[in-house]
Order: sequence, then structure tokens, then C-alpha cells
Amino acid sequence: MEEYVTNISLKYCANWDIWEAIRELSQNTLDELNTLPEISLNEEGLTIRDKGEGLTLKQLCLLGISEKKSMEARGQYGEGLKIALTIFVRKGYVVRVKSKDFVAYINKTNKFGEEVLKYEYEENKPRVDGTEITVLGFKEKTNYSERFNVNGTKQILLENSYGQMLKEDKPRLYVKNIYVQDLEKEKALYSYDLKHVRLERDRNMPNNFDIRFYIGYLISDLKDKEIIGTLLDGFRKEVLESKIAHFEPNSVWNEVFIEKYGDNATVSNDETIVSKGRYHGFKTVVIRNDTIREGLSKIGVLDTVLAIAIKQKNREEKEVKDLSRTEKTNLEKAITIVKNATELTIPDIKLYESRNSDVLGYANGKIIGLNRKILKDLGRTITVLLEEVIHMNYRIDDVTPEFQQLFSSNMSKILWYMTKEKEGTEFNAKLIRTTLRVKGHIYYQYQIKVPLSLNAKVIGKTYVPIKILVI
Repeated sequence: MEEYVTNISLKYCANWDIWEAIRELSQNTLDELNTLPEISLNEEGLTIRDKGEGLTLKQLCLLGISEKKSMEARGQYGEGLKIALTIFVRKGYVVRVKSKDFVAYINKTNKFGEEVLKYEYEENKPRVDGTEITVLGFKEKTNYSERFNVNGTKQILLENSYGQMLKEDKPRLYVKNIYVQDLEKEKALYSYDLKHVRLERDRNMPNNFDIRFYIGYLISDLKDKEIIGTLLDGFRKEVLESKIAHFEPNSVWNEVFIEKYGDNATVSNDETIVSKGRYHGFKTVVIRNDTIREGLSKIGVLDTVLAIAIKQKNREEKEVKDLSRTEKTNLEKAITIVKNATELTIPDIKLYESRNSDVLGYANGKIIGLNRKILKDLGRTITVLLEEVIHMNYRIDDVTPEFQQLFSSNMSKILWYMTKEKEGTEFNAKLIRTTLRVKGHIYYQYQIKVPLSLNAKVIGKTYVPIKILVI
């Protein structure tokens, strides 16, 4: 046998282990044949065999030699085989390599005070189809085949030119069919096998942006409504899929969005807009990722703020001037109460009827609008008038902490004003409290409810005390 002493130190890739060795050998076969090599444990040890063109002595001995021409190849530098051999020898094994015209034994020797790889080989031996590598004496029974996504070994949910979406018990990331890392810490909903993710040399450190970018490209093609529904739920949580960096969904996503959340559903990244959206008749789905919201907007899902603006612009309101006696009385009383009880400035008021009857009022420019339907009840008239006057005076939105504070303090002044006289008959008025949770904080929204039959007694020559029931 001839001997060849390399300059490859056994310290080469010192942090790599058996899995990395098997991975490097397997990726060579995947690049050449697009299939895994045969991996078997026998009496001699661990044998890894493929039926490709066969390894040459030049490829075995020289570092930096690669016959791969495709830039899509998993290995580009011709070093995977040497690294694998180094790992096995470092672990104390002798490795036998058989190919089409040679057999070699890889062991170690000492050179310049360092342990390095040593090859002993014979040429012109009986031909072996492909390449057969045997780690002599290897007895470990770990099943490494489950770390590859090849030949239908995984349940494929979706496949396109960017990779595959997979269903597994524990989510994982594969790159070009080979396991890279678990995705449990990232709380991924599915496993992914991506084709274009950049990897560090040891393949254990993928580029995080690439992962989020190409998962977005992949799932944009989904047409399975159940999976889309699961992902829409996931977009509202802290999962890997909620952090995608690209999203161009097809029309099926819009169908599922409407089926799941309703025709009046909108999106926003702001939890504080939820109540305002509800006030205007919209259900707000909170999704913080700008990329996802922009993708949904391209298929017709409106942002909540935009939806409200469009609705207000298109409310087709009809101005009302001829009020009934009850409506006129309630409006006059409400204006008197808010004006006398608070320091707020009441602007010009426009009364309207609208087909969008759920819009009870608005503040716009120099006027406020009040829907005629609220004028049937004094308490409701006071509530909506106060809300819109606060909007006009302070230029702040609903449900913000500032609005809640101003509304509560001014409503307190109004209640005190309405109960300051002791004359008359006592009756109950309900102060209805709605609990709102905004970014982890709890706020309360109030509405005063005064019995219709007693409205006329609230303001006039006779004042009556009111007992407040907070419910």
C-alpha cells in the first residue's frame, strides 16, 4: 500500500460531531444523485454507500477540489468528505473507502507535533460501483435518516419553487432536504424545507431574515383553507409565521379571512383602535406585522382606520331639522347639562339620519354630528354629545387613556350637576360601565341611562336627586 500524509489536522472543525460527518457525506450523494446514500449498520461497522460516478483519489486526497458545477449544490468547497473523515478518525475509528479503482484506509499520524489524517491506499483493485465508506467498529444505533427530507419521508403540505411546508410532531427547519435546527423555540406552527436560505459554514446558523422571507414566499401560495385559518390565528400571536418578511397572498386568503372573521372584519396593528372600530361597525383583527397587513390589503382587507374613514365619507347622511318634541327637548337638555356642568366648548351641531345607523356621532372640522336615533333618550344624547365634544376640544381618539380620563372626569361633573338639588322625587339612573383592555391595561367606558318617563323632570323648574347604579 502507498501512504499519503495530509496536512489536515484532527482539530479541523473541532466542534462538529457524528451527525455532521454523516450529513456531509449524505449531502455529497444528494448533490450528485438527488437521493440519500444507503446507510447501514453491519458487523464491520457503519457503511455509507452510493451508486454514483465514484470517488477519485484526487478528490479524496486534495482539499479544495470540487467537481460540482451547480450553484444550487449543498456543498461547494470540496471539503465535506475530508471533514467527515476527520471527525470519524478523531472519534477513534479507522475509515475504509472503496471506489471504482482504489481502496483506502484513513487513520491518523503525527506531523509537526499535531495529529493529522493519513491515507493508505491501493489502486487498480476490483471495481466497486459508486463509493462505499465504512467506519470500522462503529456501533452507535442512532437513526439519522429522520434528519433528512428525502423520498417522501415527510408529510408535505405545500411545495413550490421556494421549498416545502411540512407537518411534523416537532417543527424543524431543513435547508435543501437536510436538517438544520429545531423550530420549537421560535414557536413555529409547521416545519419548512427551504431552498435558498444562506447558511454559515457549519450549517447550524441559518440567516434569520432568509428564513422569514422565504417562509412568506412559500405560504403565500397556500390554498388549503384549514391551514390558512391556522396561520391567520398564528399571525395574531408570537409564532415564527407571524414574523414573515414577505407576503403576497392569493385570493383564497381573502375568502378564509371573511369566513373566519366576517364581512365587516378589518386589520390594525393598534389594539386601542378595536373599540373605535366596533363603534363604527367593524371587527378589528390585530396583526402587528406590517408585511402581513400590507399583503392582506392587496387582496381587499381594509385597515380599520381606512375603513372608518371610508364609512364616514360615504355615510350618505341626510341633515335633519324638523325634530319631534321629545328629540328637541332631549337635545336642549343635553346641551344645557354639558355646557353648565363642564368647561368644554360646544361647537355647531349637525343632526343627521344615515343608512349607517351604527355611526352615532362624529367630530369633523368645526362641527360635530349627532345621529337622530340617539335623541330618543336623554342619557344616550348626553353620552354621545360628551364624546364628540371631547374629540373636538382635545383632538384625541376613542379608547386612549387620555380620552378615558377626560370622559370619566367630565361625566362625573355632569352627574354631580344633575343631582345637586334635593327637591323632587328620587329615582334610579343607570351608569353603564363597559370594561376595555388596551395593551394590558383596563379602562372603563360609561354611559348614563335616565328613564324616559322622567327625562322632563331632570331640567326645568324642579330638580330631582338621582341614585346612581353602576352595573
